[in-house]
Amino acid sequence: MCGIAGIWIIHSDFKGSLHDAVSNMAMAIAHRGPDGQGVWVDKSNKVALGHRRLATVDLSPTGAQPMTSHCGRYVLIYNGELYQSSGIRDQLKSAGISFAGTSDTEVLLEAIAAFGVEEALSKLDGMFAFCVFDVAQNKMTLVRDRFGVKPLYVYYDQKICAFASELKAFKVLPQLVLKINPQAAQCYKVFGFVPSPLSIYENVIQLCPGEMLDVTEAGIQKKQYWTRESLVALRVTDIGSALAAVEMGLEHAIQGMLEADVPVGVFLSGGIDSTLVAAMAAKMHRGIQAFTLGFSGAYDESTIAAHTASHLGLNHKILQAGPKDIVDTVIALPHIYDEPFADASQIPTFLLSRLARAHVTVALSGDGGDEAFAGYERHHLIPKLMKWQRYLPKTIMRSLLAIAANTACLSIFHAMGYKFLSQKIHKISRLLGADDLPTAYLNLLNQTDCNFPLEVKKWLKNLSAGSDLRKLMAMDGQFYLPAVLEKVDRASMANALEVRVPFLDLHVQSVAARLDDALLVAGGKGKAVLRYLAQKHAPHVANLPKAGFSVPLGEWLRGPLREIAAGSMRQDYMEPIFGEDTARFTAAWQQCLAGDDRYAQSAWIGLMGAMWSNRWSS
Repeated sequence: MCGIAGIWIIHSDFKGSLHDAVSNMAMAIAHRGPDGQGVWVDKSNKVALGHRRLATVDLSPTGAQPMTSHCGRYVLIYNGELYQSSGIRDQLKSAGISFAGTSDTEVLLEAIAAFGVEEALSKLDGMFAFCVFDVAQNKMTLVRDRFGVKPLYVYYDQKICAFASELKAFKVLPQLVLKINPQAAQCYKVFGFVPSPLSIYENVIQLCPGEMLDVTEAGIQKKQYWTRESLVALRVTDIGSALAAVEMGLEHAIQGMLEADVPVGVFLSGGIDSTLVAAMAAKMHRGIQAFTLGFSGAYDESTIAAHTASHLGLNHKILQAGPKDIVDTVIALPHIYDEPFADASQIPTFLLSRLARAHVTVALSGDGGDEAFAGYERHHLIPKLMKWQRYLPKTIMRSLLAIAANTACLSIFHAMGYKFLSQKIHKISRLLGADDLPTAYLNLLNQTDCNFPLEVKKWLKNLSAGSDLRKLMAMDGQFYLPAVLEKVDRASMANALEVRVPFLDLHVQSVAARLDDALLVAGGKGKAVLRYLAQKHAPHVANLPKAGFSVPLGEWLRGPLREIAAGSMRQDYMEPIFGEDTARFTAAWQQCLAGDDRYAQSAWIGLMGAMWSNRWSS
């Protein structure tokens, strides 16, 4: 994995050096690629491409970028990894194309030269964000992978087009006008992240998963080159066939992702997804290194992970994070996440990535399992509540809404020690009264009870046919999963660690799309088929409740992070992001300080927004 950046002066009297401009952009994201930097400039067309290299396959200079095709027509910069690309390489060789090295970059580039961008994409399995410049047609094409594993931001104002793996690369270009996007800021206040296609800045978009963008002197044109509907085929309804298909798909994915010219390890928590990845990787790579983060309290999963590692014969390494680790990480977060982002699991994800990078260059993770196999509580909760609502008289609905929204009622549960019950009732109250599935989904994801922009709801309509469960999973894939992947990408690449995601392999996703709903949700629990599979590989985790990568956020905010929060949640820092809602978030911080953990997430959104604003909004 790497960092990419580029600029095209389309209609502007740009006076500076294109080479220097793109070099500065690449240097701003140098952490993504410590193994080398390359620059390509076309002075006649005023185009410059920059690349930072993290070498994992073909460590020689033949894998360096930017890379020009053998025919001389195409120039490529690429961030990502292609899996089991030898078939495409062999096909190209049989057509008379020779290869200078063994990198997947060269395979991608020559496939584009031979087949064109779209046909080449149809042959690829991997994670990627890339730019290819067609010198003959004076056209730039920007592409993001099917599931959004790799990020790609694009600035466009008709005079200049610039793109990069991270927003901080735009900050070195004084020619760009970067103003906070009010709609994006509102999304952040509601969800704790900025969903694609928005970015925190006006004139900057994120490419969505499965999307490509053509740029010419005449303008830009977006196209969806892949959608999840293309995965749907005949349903698998019996558990035996499902288990065989899922296991075969995961084994195929993991086998391809273990291929590297550098050391590879696995992330290991106490959950089913990372356990299955570790179990299958251990069969193929005896004694593979596994990495776990632990911290004191009820959220610690290191004991379960240690049991798993012993059971599977893994070379296990655990970091027990202390208060200093937490404080130092939070101080660094505004630089790592150069767009406001407030999922507190970003802290352990960064620390886990740092631990892994001390031993390996590539790590496999269990991300994407919940989205592909219905692992979130909302996947079975929302359809049930929506069904009940259709049969409940409106008078009863209004009574339930009044009770659920009664703060005093929730506070009683909280004071009695039923914190999780009080949080669950509050969560369910957000669903009551929703008039359609997208509204129910967005209400449940709402972290702060601010109003979400109505435009967001339009993005989620008509995403997928089929059952309510399948529609919710499609919403996750389009809306929520990219935010999860953003968290992992920034945390891992800040440590120059490449994270590969077996559950987002195309074969695995194809299998998941074919499973009958009853193989996904059974007995009020999601990921039914993965639980059956875990019984075979690691039975001790098969029926554990879902924990996620949770942290004791309220305790941390009142403890080691209290001083940072008190110094950061200032009105002048917060107003650029929160505007008239600034008081709401400072009040949440005070409620959290008073011991009410229901306000911890709102306080965290306030803190991360304030620290981001102080670092980047000036």
